[in-house]
Amino acid sequence: MLPEITRTDVFRLETKRLWLRWAERRDEAEISDFAGLEEVATMTASWPFPLPPGEVVRRIDWMRQSNSDGRGLAFVIERKPASGRVIGLIGGRPVADAVEEHGVGYMLAPGHWGQGLMSEALGAYRDAIFRLTAADRLVAYARTVNPASRRVLEKAGFRHVATTTMDMPARGAAIPVDRLELERALSRQ
Repeated sequence: MLPEITRTDVFRLETKRLWLRWAERRDEAEISDFAGLEEVATMTASWPFPLPPGEVVRRIDWMRQSNSDGRGLAFVIERKPASGRVIGLIGGRPVADAVEEHGVGYMLAPGHWGQGLMSEALGAYRDAIFRLTAADRLVAYARTVNPASRRVLEKAGFRHVATTTMDMPARGAAIPVDRLELERALSRQ
């Protein structure tokens, strides 16, 4: 469970170039713009392509409920100064209700790739999880055909621990993925 401080939508994270804040229904169109792209959705385990009607609103509601219940922590990503324009998503939750592992996932609009923005967002998310929870390890998966995502994770201190297959319901199959982990002790180095 995440602490009480994260369970209200005034909780946000700030980096040099970004705001990470709770998703709101008004973000639906902007999230749909990038999450509905084949090159974005197909790199995720759970986002369908094409997006069915109502899917983004359903996910926004789920993210907000998960945040308020303390079961997870998910944010939309905006460029600063606060433009209100959503360019990505980042979030996670304890793995299988284990306090020691916290899974993380993310997506970024293609027009913002290659600028270090997701590395910046992931760094803020990593620091918040290690500061605010008892998690000893962050866990993330990147499709083996997505070396850019693996580079984002490695820049944040994650280390490759295995290549395996993972059931990806939205892809309809088990897909080859790299598992990367970051231990709390290593995040301080």
